[in-house]
Amino acid sequence: MKKVQDSRAEAFIRDMLSDLLGENFTLTAHSFAPEPEDFEDIVQRELSFRNCVNNALLLIASRQCPACSTAYIDGYESAFLGSYALALWFMKFDEDNWFSHDRVLEKTRAYLQPDLPWNTRQELRLFKGLCAQGLLTEAISPPDLPIIINHEERTITILSGELRD
Repeated sequence: MKKVQDSRAEAFIRDMLSDLLGENFTLTAHSFAPEPEDFEDIVQRELSFRNCVNNALLLIASRQCPACSTAYIDGYESAFLGSYALALWFMKFDEDNWFSHDRVLEKTRAYLQPDLPWNTRQELRLFKGLCAQGLLTEAISPPDLPIIINHEERTITILSGELRD
């Protein structure tokens, strides 16, 4: 597995930071590409997926994440439903101050693109209860870790965000 740039994730980050999130937000995409012959196995088998995320976190944070093996994974193969779940993750930062649900949903729908063909879709998986704070971030971070699978670019992206409020 190697660290890569996912063009959709990077465009999403730029759009969020330039148009919606304030200067006190940090949003980072940590994207990885498994070996091409391993991609389908990783995204289709839960144990392989958990190991992949744990290995990615080890590369990013230089430490293991025991919660990767036990956290409930809330999966959204539907980009339409995933865009709502990702918007809710953003709302958990600070539900009253920074942006409206409608605005963030507009951005998450543009990112996950629900109208894409199945083989080029983006899929959201949330590691429930696995908070990036203390692992990938230091400031306020919601208690779930979003992972986006880009089936077209065959990448896996861990999103981390923090609010320095």
